[in-house]
Amino acid sequence: MSASSAHERTHDESIAGVAARSQNAGELVPIQDVQQARNFINKLYAGVSSSNVQLADEIEDVVGSEITAVMHLQRSLPAKFEDLLKGAEHVRDVLGARVVEVMNHSGLTAESNASVKGAISEMKSELFEAGCKKLLQLVKDHENEFTKKQGGYHQCMRHQEQRLRSQFGLAKWLKYIYSPFTSVFNGGFQDFFLGASAVVSAATALAGVKMSRAFCASSMIGAATCVPFTALFLKIQNFEFRTDFEKIQEEIEEQLVQVRKIKHMGNHMASFLKSLKEDVQTIQAHERKFDQLIQQLPWFLSQNLDVRTWNAELLSAALQKWDLPQCAKMFLKKQISGQAFMEVMQENDFKDLGIEDQLTLRRLKQLQEHMKSNPKELCRKDAMILSESLSQALNEVVACIASMKTKHEHNFAP
Repeated sequence: MSASSAHERTHDESIAGVAARSQNAGELVPIQDVQQARNFINKLYAGVSSSNVQLADEIEDVVGSEITAVMHLQRSLPAKFEDLLKGAEHVRDVLGARVVEVMNHSGLTAESNASVKGAISEMKSELFEAGCKKLLQLVKDHENEFTKKQGGYHQCMRHQEQRLRSQFGLAKWLKYIYSPFTSVFNGGFQDFFLGASAVVSAATALAGVKMSRAFCASSMIGAATCVPFTALFLKIQNFEFRTDFEKIQEEIEEQLVQVRKIKHMGNHMASFLKSLKEDVQTIQAHERKFDQLIQQLPWFLSQNLDVRTWNAELLSAALQKWDLPQCAKMFLKKQISGQAFMEVMQENDFKDLGIEDQLTLRRLKQLQEHMKSNPKELCRKDAMILSESLSQALNEVVACIASMKTKHEHNFAP
């Protein structure tokens, strides 16, 4: 297998490994890849080659700060989601439970309505205005900053990849040029004899054409001396005094793999920031449910809930909500109004309608007594439905935050 094929295969396998880890970790940037990129930059700095230090400088200037910022953000996510989760559980278990209790034992009078509205507004503020919106803004700031630099990030990595590919080809060519000297001489002697060969070649070419015209001699001298001197110049410029070209090619292969992985990681970081923003926005979307609950509260007070003012349809609907479907059907059929129910009908009247069940008769009597002392008592059923909606909304936002916390802890699992 050729060296070129080998380094392409190595690249494909490495990128496939990055992609596999990315898929396993969802949208998270694998910490091992981030750390590997950081180790690669540090390794370049630790070397003695000026070209490696230059490579490290250029990557660090454009890429290093972004890698560090994203890694810091990602490492902080479990703690941030843990704080959000604890706050949401506290709201649900303390303030939420207290409001649900009030709603379950209230006819939603003007006073209780105002109290419940204020409490739900407070819950909304604690759940979404503080930690959640702060985290969302932090993620947006990271995303905006990365978007500004993303063009430079990819341009830098493409440039480094092209430069390394050129160096790989140069090392391969120099290995061919130096091969006649490699088996005989070592180290700096190879450079000396390569230069000497250029001088000898030039002298030989000049002697061979001394009878020719001057311009022919000049052309042949140039041809004889150009390649050795060019090779020597390029080698010193790129690889200083090294002549171990096979080792150089291996090192460049390794650097190419790391540069390509860092370039691929740029796309992954952009995807991670976008996904994280969407995750936080998913939590934030639950805020609408609390707005809807607040909007429903005035409806209860806007209704004339005095049972004596109800027609047969309203009374039937209320009885239906109170799980008295047969009574609701019979009252509607006989067109019994709220006033008749409250001021006229007695137990015998209910029996005349065919209602014989003692439990049902007792419940109807209790309703009459309750309505006389509190005309809005039937609203309690609606308040209980609303309290169930509040409990559900609180449980859903807690579950959503817990799900996001688990997702972003996955990348740090052993």
